[in-house]
Amino acid sequence: MNEQEFRAGQDFLLAVKRFWTTSLYRQVRSEAGVAHPDRETGVPSPSLTQVARALEPSTTYRYFGWLERHLQRLKYSGPYGLVPYFEERRTSHLRALDAATQDDPCLLLDPDPVLPRYYTGIDIHGHPGGVWSDPIAGSKPKFRRPGGMHSGQSNASWSALIPIQRP
Repeated sequence: MNEQEFRAGQDFLLAVKRFWTTSLYRQVRSEAGVAHPDRETGVPSPSLTQVARALEPSTTYRYFGWLERHLQRLKYSGPYGLVPYFEERRTSHLRALDAATQDDPCLLLDPDPVLPRYYTGIDIHGHPGGVWSDPIAGSKPKFRRPGGMHSGQSNASWSALIPIQRP
């Protein structure tokens, strides 16, 4: 996929995620009876049982849950996801990561970090294999555009989660 296709796909997912975390979330809270919890007045929040009972017949809540699961999956593994995007650019990205580590005299990388089981035992954010299993797995594009995220031309730069060891 080219950069424009990738950006369009990710921008669409981000727009849906914004809807999911704002308007749709407020609607679910309203249907659950917790639209405006007010701790200062001492009005108790509904119990878990009350919330479950209120949301069980809710189509809104089912839609919310579906989006919760699938937005994350599409962000990483979908046709315009991070995994296929970076896999197509693996060689150049690994070269850029190597160059970045050599250019920083203050950065000391541990070539064999021992990561805890709680970290390696799950796929963080639904990222296949977790962000620790591949040198480019924690990478994400950052598009710098004049005037903000959604305007003008972009120059892609990269950021990555790299285990480091401090002296």
